[in-house]
Amino acid sequence: MVLEKHGPGGSGLPPDTLLTDDGRSAEAFSPRKRRYGKTSMSEFTRLWVEYKERFGIDFDGNASKIAFVETLREVRNQIVHDGSEANTLEPLDEADASGDDSGWLDMWFSGKYPEYVDGEGMGAEVSVSQELLDKNIEASIELVAWLAGELRRRELSSIKNTKGIR
Repeated sequence: MVLEKHGPGGSGLPPDTLLTDDGRSAEAFSPRKRRYGKTSMSEFTRLWVEYKERFGIDFDGNASKIAFVETLREVRNQIVHDGSEANTLEPLDEADASGDDSGWLDMWFSGKYPEYVDGEGMGAEVSVSQELLDKNIEASIELVAWLAGELRRRELSSIKNTKGIR
């Protein structure tokens, strides 16, 4: 397994790379389809679908282990696609400059993730504090370790079944 090769935190690889590599490593005991989920799904949602279909991993019963992932994906996307602006300008034909900032700014991000925002209004920026970074790194390591353990159990079970071992 990839986690065993790199160790938690040892490789510097992001969790999606580790999880994708682990899924590919499992090809020997659980064949992979070409694609899982719908193309409109995020990469992580497709991974959860794949791991559920291929390995029977219960993400519904373990939702707390993956809850942070969607938040991080949206934070990352806001940084990359909107230049770290927490509140972007509304299109001119939709803006209402007669009122407060909410009339001409799209404030969905700062409303949904205030802990990842520094500042207010037009000057608000996406910001990941050291505390949030540490918390999410720890959650990522726990997620990868948990999934690596789940995959390892299934791999060993497959080997036992193939050899007729009880």
